[in-house]
Amino acid sequence: MSTTGPVFTYAFSWLLEAAGNQIVSFNSTVVVPPSPGLPVTGGAVTIYQWPGLQPLPQDPSFLPIDNGVLQPVLAFGQKCNQVNHNNGVPAYTGACINGEYYNTFGTYPGFSGGFEGPLMDVNPGDHIRLDMVLAGNVWTQTVTRIVAADGQYPPPCLAGSGTLTPRGCQVTFSKDMQGQKQQWAEWVTELWGGALTQSSLSVYDVAIALDKPEPSYSNFCRQQVQPYACCSGIAFSQDKTTCLVDACGFAAMATPQNPTTPLANVKPVCTRPSVPTSSPSSSPSVSSSGSSSTSAPVSSASSSASQSPASSSSATASTSSVLTSGSAQSASPARGIMAVGLAAAVVLLLAF
Repeated sequence: MSTTGPVFTYAFSWLLEAAGNQIVSFNSTVVVPPSPGLPVTGGAVTIYQWPGLQPLPQDPSFLPIDNGVLQPVLAFGQKCNQVNHNNGVPAYTGACINGEYYNTFGTYPGFSGGFEGPLMDVNPGDHIRLDMVLAGNVWTQTVTRIVAADGQYPPPCLAGSGTLTPRGCQVTFSKDMQGQKQQWAEWVTELWGGALTQSSLSVYDVAIALDKPEPSYSNFCRQQVQPYACCSGIAFSQDKTTCLVDACGFAAMATPQNPTTPLANVKPVCTRPSVPTSSPSSSPSVSSSGSSSTSAPVSSASSSASQSPASSSSATASTSSVLTSGSAQSASPARGIMAVGLAAAVVLLLAF
């Protein structure tokens, strides 16, 4: 079984610079891309795509937990085989998503290894809202299938995964971080087993809220030049407490016809995707505010920041399954990102 990897591509990787500052929410919407299909090299070919939050080592709250990552993860590959099978989707041809926390550095009880919430089966073309919200010391990740590929809103849950809510099918995962501050935000594509993405990924309505203002010289919320990814419509609020990103895009690295051959001169597209709407014959459905709706909600990045996030402090944490640090690499996202990312963080900090 191949375990080649991981390889990371970032749409952005931003570090807070104000001493003692922290991120208090991180919201995004992602469009599920087409499945890459059957693995081409062994059984561990897996693609993970996720927004993540991590601490910084210079903050007093960094220890004893050490460096882990909070991340709702969209996955393609063997991780999804069982939940896809429940819906009649052949192995390696479907996608799934859930909330997670991974820490492969620390040994502090309750934080070492991997912790995951329940999986939700998703289809290509679905629009998935990812809300990460801090309440007290607890981070809650709420993953909501808000619009189906066919425009159905709210979409139903696929067999055996998720809980139907007025906003759509949903899974949650909560983790008490015991006061550790999350000060590093990123949107990442993570590749295992020699995998290459065979279709582009669209992310939009990104909003990152901070506990207190960043200094005027802060490089948080800035444009970054990346080989396979880009973002557009980046704006830092005047009071330096909210970063808004209209859209980000990850480029396809190969084609389905040649899944192991990297494309040359790849140019990512970072424009907002279109949102499918229900047909006129669709019966009205109840939105989260209680009003009737016959079409998918379309919000801008600026409106998403001012609205209440999908998750709340009263959100019920799902019973999580604990994965040991010895779990198979192909089923464990971000096993390498802390090492690679932490070194990058130190380099960035020294450069400021």
